[in-house]
Amino acid sequence: IFWSMTLEVNAGDLVSTEENGLLALNKAPISAEQFAGLLPLAYQYALTSTGYPKPQSHYKDPVINIVKEGVVKALIGCIGNCGVLGYYDPRDNSINVEVTILNLPPVEAGGLLVHEFVHYLQYANGLVFEGCEVRRDAELEAYRTQHNFLVAHGVTPTWAWPYSPCTPGTEEATRLKM
Repeated sequence: IFWSMTLEVNAGDLVSTEENGLLALNKAPISAEQFAGLLPLAYQYALTSTGYPKPQSHYKDPVINIVKEGVVKALIGCIGNCGVLGYYDPRDNSINVEVTILNLPPVEAGGLLVHEFVHYLQYANGLVFEGCEVRRDAELEAYRTQHNFLVAHGVTPTWAWPYSPCTPGTEEATRLKM
């Protein structure tokens, strides 16, 4: 298996695919098994879309954690309704997604996973997240890849890409506003 997972949610049917390889637009909520079925699809999409090489064998596969609602927002310092449901944590090489991801349709949950896998690939391939411009560009790459995944699977995103101007010397400039 490519990764390990900590899932403490109910199981159900696997995500179905159509003949053309597109995800069927199953209705939410999704089950733990459907979520697990999205992982290889999301990883492969992130890998092929970004052009990053597959991480070397010494770089461990990420652990996927489904965490309680509010945990991810607390990890990144989100205040208010910022809509963030996932976070790649390079300190322990984990992708943390809030349990509310299971309330999303499979394609949208897959898009969120694609976004976090892009961050995993960025770190695994040596991108150094220092400076506002690098952080902003890394985040925009993840959003662009997520957007393309959604469109490729028949979903028109209703959100705008975040943009944060870089003001040199301010820590605030390194955190994207959602």
